[in-house]
This record gives sequence, structure tokens and C-alpha cells, in this order.
Amino acid sequence: MAQKLSIIMPAYNEERTIHLILDKVKDVELVNGMERKSSLRMIAQKMIPKVP
Repeated sequence: MAQKLSIIMPAYNEERTIHLILDKVKDVELVNGMERKSSLRMIAQKMIPKVP
């Protein structure tokens, strides 16, 4: 039974798991940063006076 499980579920690798989690965190931080920049850009554009 142990052999069958090892085929389905690869051996636990703590270092690889940590790297995968950190990669996901970086992705989330990147998206959050993009959202903040986009929000600031929209606010700044609304503050520009419209020229007739």
C-alpha cells in the first residue's frame, strides 16, 4: 500500500513547499501592488482639471 501512495502523492519536501508558498505570496503582493497603483492613478486622473 505504501508504494501505491508514493506514486499518487510525491514525498513531502519541506523546502520545495516553502518555496511554492513564498512564490504564491509574491504573486499576491504583486497583484495588490498593481491594484494600489491603479487606484492612485485613477484618483490622480480625477484631480486633473478638465480644460474646455
